[in-house]
Amino acid sequence: MSHEKSECAYNGCGKEPLKSSKGGYCIFHAKAEEKSEREFDEA
Repeated sequence: MSHEKSECAYNGCGKEPLKSSKGGYCIFHAKAEEKSEREFDEA
């Protein structure tokens, strides 16, 4: 069983990550994560 990270995956961010965030990002960086994924899909 993998150890759940208690910090946002964004470099230097120590906030608690959202459970719904695939990458383990906090509420602020999860939005940026989704946006970059959409841009990647369009490319």
